[in-house]
Amino acid sequence: MKKMIALALSAAMLTTAPAVGFAHWSDSYSDGLVQQKVITAEDAMLKNPDTPATRGDLARIVALLKDLTYAGGGQSFSDVEANHPYYTYCEAAAAAGYIAGYADGTFRPESTVTRQDAFSIFGRAYQIAGDDSQTFTDIEEVDAYARDSITGMKKLGIVSGYPDGSVQPRAEITNGEIMTIAYFLEQQFGQKEDDPVPVVSPSTAPTSKPSGGGGGGGGSYRPPVTTPTPKPSTSPSPSPAINTGSAKLSQAKREETLTLEGGYEVTMPYAEITVISAVPVKQAQWVMMTEENDNLIQAFSRLKAQAQTLEGSSLIAKKNGRYLFKVQDVNGALTYTAIDVTGIPSEMEQDIAVGEESSDEEMTEFVLRLEPNVQDKVTQLTSAPLYGCSKRWVMKKADLAQADSVWYNRDLDQLVKDQEECQMPVTLKDNGDYVVIYQDRNGNFMVKEFALRMAYDMNLKAEAAPRTDEQQAAEVTVSYDQQPAEIRVLYSDEALEAPELPAIPDPSKTYPNEWQYYQKHGEDSVLVEGNTFEAKKDGWYCVYAKAEDGTEMMTKLKVSVTRPAVKVDSMIWLNEQDVKVTFSVTPNENAAITRLAWKPDFQLPAGGFFLLPKDLEELALDQTSVIVKDAASMTRDAKVLIAVEDEWGNASYCAENSYAKPSAFLSVGKQEQEGAVSLSIENVSAFSEVKWVRVDGAVEEADAPDVFEASAEAAQTLSDSTLPVTQNGTYLFWAKDEAGIEQITTIRIDENSVD
Repeated sequence: MKKMIALALSAAMLTTAPAVGFAHWSDSYSDGLVQQKVITAEDAMLKNPDTPATRGDLARIVALLKDLTYAGGGQSFSDVEANHPYYTYCEAAAAAGYIAGYADGTFRPESTVTRQDAFSIFGRAYQIAGDDSQTFTDIEEVDAYARDSITGMKKLGIVSGYPDGSVQPRAEITNGEIMTIAYFLEQQFGQKEDDPVPVVSPSTAPTSKPSGGGGGGGGSYRPPVTTPTPKPSTSPSPSPAINTGSAKLSQAKREETLTLEGGYEVTMPYAEITVISAVPVKQAQWVMMTEENDNLIQAFSRLKAQAQTLEGSSLIAKKNGRYLFKVQDVNGALTYTAIDVTGIPSEMEQDIAVGEESSDEEMTEFVLRLEPNVQDKVTQLTSAPLYGCSKRWVMKKADLAQADSVWYNRDLDQLVKDQEECQMPVTLKDNGDYVVIYQDRNGNFMVKEFALRMAYDMNLKAEAAPRTDEQQAAEVTVSYDQQPAEIRVLYSDEALEAPELPAIPDPSKTYPNEWQYYQKHGEDSVLVEGNTFEAKKDGWYCVYAKAEDGTEMMTKLKVSVTRPAVKVDSMIWLNEQDVKVTFSVTPNENAAITRLAWKPDFQLPAGGFFLLPKDLEELALDQTSVIVKDAASMTRDAKVLIAVEDEWGNASYCAENSYAKPSAFLSVGKQEQEGAVSLSIENVSAFSEVKWVRVDGAVEEADAPDVFEASAEAAQTLSDSTLPVTQNGTYLFWAKDEAGIEQITTIRIDENSVD
C-alpha cells in the first residue's frame, strides 16, 4: 500500500504552548491509518472506538491493510451476498486464506469478534509466529489455533496484555484495539511504494478454507461461536498501553551569562522543559519535530534515530522549535507529548544589542555594510564580527516564515540546505533584493534583508550653478543620457564620503556612500519636478533616478550655504550655584532665524561625533542670555549648548564649559564705624584681577553682568581689601581667577548708610 505523509508549514520570548494530547487513547493510531489511506476520516469505527468490533469490519480492515483486490468468482458465504457492504472485503480476505466462515456456510459479519479470533486473523495475514517464551497468565485459555499468533505479537511488542498479565482471549475486542493493532502491523510490515499489489482470484484461493469464526487455520477446527462471548465484569485498560500514562510537560524561563568577544557579558534566555508525571518515570527520550501536523507517534518513529535520552527530569532548550517527548513510566505506560519553544534570540542579536538599545536600522547597518567599487562595477558586502555566528549564507530574497514561528528554524534549515556557506566579504554583481542568513551554534537563525540598487553604467550628474555669494541658495541641475521615469533628492547633513573607519564602525554616524544613506532615509526624499531644484541647506545632496526598466542610479554633490553663527560671549558666576551665559547670533542675511534653543547639561558623545540633541529647551528669538541653575552640581565635562536654526533649515551651535568653579568666591561685607562706611573684600589675593564700579539704583543679581559691562569704562581696579564708601548706590565687584573663570557679586548701600 502506498503510504502518504502529510506535509505542512505554519507560523508560531518564551511562551508555553499546551502539550499535545488525545481525546481517546487510540486516536493517534486511527489518525495514522487515515493518513495512510487505510481508512477514511468518516469511518464509523473512528467515531465509536470503545464499541465491540464486528467480524465484517475486521475482514474489511485486513483486506484494506493488505491492499487485496477481489477479482470476482462467486459467493463464499450464504449471508454475505453481492449487494452486501462487506462482500468484496470478505471475498478477498477469504480467497487469501485469512478468514473462514461457520460450518453452516455463514460468516455473520454483524457479530462481534473475540480478541483471540482477531489476533489469529492478523497473525495469519502477516505470517506471525511465536514461541513458548512469550506467555500470559491465562495462556491456557487461548485456543490452539490462536496461540501462535498471540505469542508472536507479544514478542513483537504489538500486544502487551492487561496490567494483571492476562490477555483475556475470549473477551470482545473493540474498534479502538483493532485500529491500534492494525496501525502497528502496518508500521512494521507495511508494503513499500514499489511493491506489487496482490490480486486474489478464485484460481489462487485455497481448495479448503478454515472453518469456524475466522479463527481456524491450517486444518485445525474450532466449534463455531454462536453467541458473543460475555464481556468481563470489569473493564480492563486498553492494550497496548500508549498515551495512557500521566506524563506532562512544563516550560520555564532560564538565563545563562555568556562572555562576548572583547569581554562584554550578555544574558541569554533559554527554556527549561520539565517532565511531570504522577507515576515515576522509567525513561524519557526527546527529539525535535520537523513537521507541523505530524502524528506524534509517527513522528517519533520516523525520527527515533536522532532521539536523545533525557538525563534527569529537565532539558535546557536553547533552540526554538517543537520538542517531542516519549515517556515511559515504571508501569510500562507510554506517553507521547510535545511542547513549543519560541522567543529565544540568536546569539548574534544579543551581541549586537549588548550595552545599548539598538533600533532595527542600527542593527542592520551594524551587521551589513555595502562598499561599492565603481571601477570594477561590483559591490562588496562586508560584516562586522558577530559573536556566536557559526554559519552564514547570502542569497536573493525569498519568502520567509514569521520570526516568532515555532517552525522558523525548520523553514530556514530547508532554505539553506542546498546553499553554499560563505565568508565575508561577499562580492555582488547584480542588483536586487537580498537576504543574509546567520545561524548560531545552537541552531537559531537571524535574517537581515537589504536591497542592492547600484547600477554603475549610469551617466547621472548633478551640478550647482555658479553663485556670487554663499549667502544665496544654489540652483542644482540634474543631467542624464535618457529621461528617467523618476528623480528624487534627499538632503544629508552627515558626511557621505568614505571615512577612516574604525575596526568596528558606528554605522549610525558613518555613511561611506550615498547608496547606504538613501537606503536608510529614502522615505524622506522629495520628488524633483523637471530637472532642477533649489538647494538652500548647507551639506550633501543625494540625487536618485529610476529608469523605465527599473534600473536605479544615484549621484551626490555638496553644496555650501552660509549657516547662521552663534557664539558665547561671556559666562559669569552670579553666586556659588548659578552661572549667567550671554551669547550672540549672526544670521545669514537672506534667511531669517526661526529657532533658538539651548541645553544646560549637554555632554559630547564618546569619539567626538556630534548629533544635535532633540530635547532642547526653546528660547525667545530676541533672547541673548540664559542662566544655568545649580551649575555647581554639574560634572566638569558637562557643557551649555546654544543652537540656532534659520528658515532654510541651516543650523549651528556652540558648546562651552560652564561648570568649572572659581578657585575661590569673592565675598564683600559692609563695615560702619563713627559715621563712616567701608566695604571689606575677602579673598582678593586669590584672583588675578578684581574691579568695582558703583551705579545708582538697585541691581538684580541676574542683571549684574550686563550692568557691569555697561559701566565698564568707569570700573576701577581694586588695589586693597578695604574700599571706603562715600556715596549710596549699588557696588558691583567683578573678579577673574588664574584659570580665567569670571564671577560677579553686588552689595547695596542705601541712603541711611552714608550722609
